[in-house]
Amino acid sequence: ETGLPIPYGTECPPVYMNSSYLDTDCEVLRKGVLLRKNHCRLSVVIEDPDHFPFGLAIRGCVAGYGTDGVPLNGAFFYEVKSVHDGNWTVSVPRQTDNSMMLEVGDGTAVLKTFALGEYIHASGYDWNAADLKDITVGIDYTRTKLTVSVRGWDEVYEFDVVI
Repeated sequence: ETGLPIPYGTECPPVYMNSSYLDTDCEVLRKGVLLRKNHCRLSVVIEDPDHFPFGLAIRGCVAGYGTDGVPLNGAFFYEVKSVHDGNWTVSVPRQTDNSMMLEVGDGTAVLKTFALGEYIHASGYDWNAADLKDITVGIDYTRTKLTVSVRGWDEVYEFDVVI
């Protein structure tokens, strides 16, 4: 009865879920099922990718879902070694706090860590929404700017980052 664990080093599968407890001590039972989007497609767009010879990784504290659909505490980590076209997409599970981090590394060491969960929170994103919206994060490494935009929203949130 473990639910859906997300193995360390892999991204969250594209999860649509519904969980209900039912009393089946009867002849007939009918229950409508409405599947809810329980993952977020996080797209990272690198400005000037030709001058970004680094890899990216996401760290978080949700490592899957219980049988009841509730996020399971644990280490989440997903890494891509290089970004060729300036775009990178990863599916992340529903978060329970703002601790998610985006790491920039050179293959041997982490060069910069962005408090991605805090930036997403500051944009007003709701991890408790019934259906999670997708997020696009833009990184301008040379200008030390990070932008967060949520699919379906009109506003883009921009943050100056100290490197």
